[in-house]
Amino acid sequence: MVDYNLASVMVPLVIFGSFFGTIVSSVLPDAVLTIIIAILMVYLTWDSFNKAFILWRKETKAMKEKHNNELPSNSLNFDREG
Repeated sequence: MVDYNLASVMVPLVIFGSFFGTIVSSVLPDAVLTIIIAILMVYLTWDSFNKAFILWRKETKAMKEKHNNELPSNSLNFDREG
């Protein structure tokens, strides 16, 4: 299924990015392009890792809370203080 609203936004951006990338690659030397791409990849990897870690923490906290709420009142729960 094609989301035409998303496509109408993405296609002009992809065309502009291709045009811009072609101009930049013809102006800058290969070493500079390699450094720029490496820095971009490190940044995107770090950003994705941080988002995944934050989501993992939130899901783990929600699972612990759900587990604590499902325990019977007479059972021992070592996750709670007291």
